[in-house]
Amino acid sequence: MEKNPKKHEEMSPEELWKKVSQQLSSKKHETASKIAYSTLYDFSGLAADIQKITMERLGIPGDELSKQKNLRNNKNFPEFVKIETENSLINTPYFKEIEPEYPKGKKAAVPEFFPKHPYLMFNNPNFYKKFDLDTLFFIFYYFKGNIQQAYAAIRLKYYAWRYHLKYKMWFQRLDEPELITSAYEKGEFLFFDYETTWNFMKKNDFVFEYYYLEHNDYY
Repeated sequence: MEKNPKKHEEMSPEELWKKVSQQLSSKKHETASKIAYSTLYDFSGLAADIQKITMERLGIPGDELSKQKNLRNNKNFPEFVKIETENSLINTPYFKEIEPEYPKGKKAAVPEFFPKHPYLMFNNPNFYKKFDLDTLFFIFYYFKGNIQQAYAAIRLKYYAWRYHLKYKMWFQRLDEPELITSAYEKGEFLFFDYETTWNFMKKNDFVFEYYYLEHNDYY
């Protein structure tokens, strides 16, 4: 255990970032684990199985499979998506959004099988060690203001991702900085584009100003 560790306010921006970059090996370990996982399971036929199930739900005969080039053109597809999305939810509905549709004092008509409370496992920070990066990003951006968002953020930092307060995005160094000053560093970065592509993107010669480097361990 580190003796007399410096508090964040006592550390320089360079020291803060260096501390984070030391965790890059964790990211490499995660990538290796994903590769190993993919070799154990064969998902090559999964897309065809999903399409077959979708056609059955839409009432399309099996012999029409080869003729259906785009299931989105089916007139029942919008309703199908709505129903399947509702069925996939595993958490409590946002009652505040639907309460205005019901008379005051009456509860929304929620199916009996629907969970009435969030699963307790999501209140355990150790549970988040099971999630991959995509799931952690989803929790962070779609559970704003909840403890789940904080736990996802802490786990992302474990993989050497850092939050940019201005762009509201997570960044990770791809290599050692080309230039480091007391106010910023410049180099190659990976960032997660949650607004348009929901994917990892690369930025060359990006200037990361330390002023926007979020470093709250409890965030």
